[in-house]
Amino acid sequence: MDFFKRHWFGLLLSLVVFVYFAVFLLVLFAPRDDEQKRGFSKCSSLLLEDITNCQKNAFCTLGSIMTYSGCNFTVVGEGLKLWLLNQQKTPWDNYFFEQKISSNIADDDLAQLYEENPELRENFDDDLIRQYKNLEMKVLENEK
Repeated sequence: MDFFKRHWFGLLLSLVVFVYFAVFLLVLFAPRDDEQKRGFSKCSSLLLEDITNCQKNAFCTLGSIMTYSGCNFTVVGEGLKLWLLNQQKTPWDNYFFEQKISSNIADDDLAQLYEENPELRENFDDDLIRQYKNLEMKVLENEK
């Protein structure tokens, strides 16, 4: 008991850091770009907008990260609540899921074309790089 009396603050601080790091890892490995904005994707998009508005102000950026960390904790808490109410199978079903990304049929056809003809993708990439370099040179010439 004497150990807890001497080190209570360090233990409490370690617990807070552990929980914060665990949520950070959950957000890091959760699916992104979900069409339905489920899980952490809505928090991430709001954070991105807020950080973009900060315009390289470090304290503003830190404030945004701390604010939207609360949003991430809310997502984890909601998953736990839904699990306890038997509305989902596991506590992480609301942020670890099969993501649905909008895709067009043309994109699928294009992917199939590249699968069947991998040399097209290589030629296409080389052409893009060449065009980018030409455009960059023209921009530099126009600036002079």
